[in-house]
Amino acid sequence: MPAPKSSRQRFKPQLSCTLCRTRKLKCDRGHPCENCIKRDLASSCTFIHAGILRDRANHVQKPKATANTSDVHGRIKQLEELVVSFMQQQQQQQQDRNTNQPSLAHSPTTGSESKSETGRPSSLSDTQVWVDQTDLISTSGSLGRLAIDEDQQSYVGGAHWAAILDSISSLKESVNYEERPTQSDQEVERNPPLKTRGPQLLAGFVRKATRADMLASMPPKSIADILIAQMFDSGDISITGVHCGTFRKEYEQFWADPSQAPIMWIGLLYAIMCLATNLRILCGNDSPDIFSQVALRDQHEAITLFSEKTVQCLILGNYTEPCQYTIPTLLTYSLTEHFRSIDAQVGGWMLMGLIIRAAMRLGYHREPSYYPNISVYQGEVRRRIWLIITHLDLHVSCQVGLPRMLREDMYDTQIPRNLLDSDFDENTTVLPPSRDGDDLTICGSVTMKHKVTMALGRILDQANAITPMPYDEIMKLDAELHEGYQDVPERLRIRDLNALRHDRPELIVSRLGPDLMFHKGRCILHRKYLSPPSSLNSQVHPYSIKSCVDSAMAILSRHKYLWDETRPGKSLYHYKWKTTTLATQDFLLAAMLLCLYLTTFMDGETYAGEHAITFTRAEMLESLEISTQSASDFLANQ
Repeated sequence: MPAPKSSRQRFKPQLSCTLCRTRKLKCDRGHPCENCIKRDLASSCTFIHAGILRDRANHVQKPKATANTSDVHGRIKQLEELVVSFMQQQQQQQQDRNTNQPSLAHSPTTGSESKSETGRPSSLSDTQVWVDQTDLISTSGSLGRLAIDEDQQSYVGGAHWAAILDSISSLKESVNYEERPTQSDQEVERNPPLKTRGPQLLAGFVRKATRADMLASMPPKSIADILIAQMFDSGDISITGVHCGTFRKEYEQFWADPSQAPIMWIGLLYAIMCLATNLRILCGNDSPDIFSQVALRDQHEAITLFSEKTVQCLILGNYTEPCQYTIPTLLTYSLTEHFRSIDAQVGGWMLMGLIIRAAMRLGYHREPSYYPNISVYQGEVRRRIWLIITHLDLHVSCQVGLPRMLREDMYDTQIPRNLLDSDFDENTTVLPPSRDGDDLTICGSVTMKHKVTMALGRILDQANAITPMPYDEIMKLDAELHEGYQDVPERLRIRDLNALRHDRPELIVSRLGPDLMFHKGRCILHRKYLSPPSSLNSQVHPYSIKSCVDSAMAILSRHKYLWDETRPGKSLYHYKWKTTTLATQDFLLAAMLLCLYLTTFMDGETYAGEHAITFTRAEMLESLEISTQSASDFLANQ
């Protein structure tokens, strides 16, 4: 066999057999291996570098690692297993939720990533090919993670935590990190995870229905009143872009004469009731079950019914030809799908694309003041809805590790004013000025972090770009991110994490939002420069390394606080629905970056001066262990 192509990097023999490597299976390195025996392919089980490995075993004594290095190896391996276990625990909870909900039909798998047969993320090293090493250094940060299995393919960008997990796997190979199959790995291989469903509107079989069916399935007004009041009294209705005063009028008109209500508005009502029921469960509402006196057995069955009726109304109203109520209905429906999983699903990202196209079809991406046929009231409502869409597009795309669908040069809609719904209505001819920054409305809390949100969007664009960006441009984005965070009002910035315990819960949530976006932006922006000097890459960026480590540690400290305070009886318990998914994704990103740093700089980082890492290795490991345990405890109580 011809010798491998020469390289200035150390030669790394292939440890798996040829068939296991091709099929991306966990090879036990037996001769023959267990996978080949099970498939009756024992005679074809070959190891390309078997001779080299035997020679090394016979003639070369492997140097013993120091006790310190061995300890770090073991703790990093334990942390990696904890994070993977955390990820699998999320998937198991999603399977349990899907099992408890009646399925209308089998649907294709939608998920944020593919898995190998062992249940663990496939490694980029499994599909590694010979490329020019110089080109690899300049483009590796933008390659992302492409997993290809026999029945599924998936891609996430290089800034996603799953791609960083692959980087750790590759680094462990480069430092002779030998890992044998564990009993848990073999059990997962024998029992692969079940597939999950996607949004019912896109992937589910929906039964045919008529307008009469929609009205006949409507719960009694007494129940609807409780659900609607819950949404409006808490202010949570603002996340749907619905104007409270207008909807209340339409709601009363509906019950006075249901036959006159547009079918899409009925879908909006079902979607709001579905969202309200979801929030009752997520917030641990201890009041008696409001559905006990009707045909519905419990709140979970009500969610299933309301979701199905929402989809049927969207179909009956032909959402592909959007009208006045289509966008609010689709937005509210997407939020109900969001709560079906503690983790973000690719189906939600696809649903977001549908919403964006429908909104652009109705001109939401153009500034309403340019068009005299749009009233002052309608223009402000459209601005609110478009703001929600742009922010959701960014967050959902970031969670699934794929490019966002909207960029600033695609729209000119201005941000809405900091106003309460009671400040304007259908009869308003001139909008009042924005309320003072101290008088924070729900819409205002979103607009005040808009600048840092847009900076995060541009960072996500470069992270998903095919062409690497010069480091000077990276530093410009870094400056824009800092400028955007400085633009956030002082009362919405976190200076001391312990001081949050004295604030109102809604103010705590408003402060955590821009703070986490700022630190997440730094992690994504500088992640590709988290690498040590080498013979092929002498350019090192200590500022980027410090930015990654500092922000990752900040995220873990915030999330430890967040998970602690969302326990039953704590201050944020009734607000945990606003933080669960974002907390999960940000935690995984920060945890993977710290694991990557600890794995990369095994001998310690030596930069001095302003770019010196102020955290010790012991502090990083302790923070990872505490945060991972907090996350596992949080999921165990869901």
